[in-house]
Amino acid sequence: MRYLNITVSLITALFLYAVSFAHMSGNCTADMEDLYFGNYNPFEPAVKRTYGILRVSCSSSGNVFFSVKVIGGNSSDPERRYLYSPSTGSKLYYNLYYRGCILGDGTGGSCVISGRVKKMHGSHGESRYSIVGVIPPMQNVSAANDYQDTLTVIIEY
Repeated sequence: MRYLNITVSLITALFLYAVSFAHMSGNCTADMEDLYFGNYNPFEPAVKRTYGILRVSCSSSGNVFFSVKVIGGNSSDPERRYLYSPSTGSKLYYNLYYRGCILGDGTGGSCVISGRVKKMHGSHGESRYSIVGVIPPMQNVSAANDYQDTLTVIIEY
């Protein structure tokens, strides 16, 4: 049996858009850690998982209600996300989940993260959310070390 060492990573939050809808002083940012899946073995029957944190930080004179969307990447459909290898032309399908729901823009069954950042120390507060990255097993892909995707994180507050 031949085993392939495939290194995969997901690069997120390279682009961050913040849209303010309220008439308040302050600002918010959202960022998500890069997720590294490590080596992928296409013959392994188990799902490959990795974990990361999405952070929302706000500085304001009070509590801030927000929603975070994750869009873009190699696929415009959040339910069909894939990591792409430019050296082989292969696609390795994966997805991101928050509380068992596909993280996206709220359309087509995908979820957004909505919440509130409470003012803590002075005028700054932060909320954290656990994100799960999943690669389904037994995908027929070529060996390469350059599978990746880049997503856009949008915060509305």
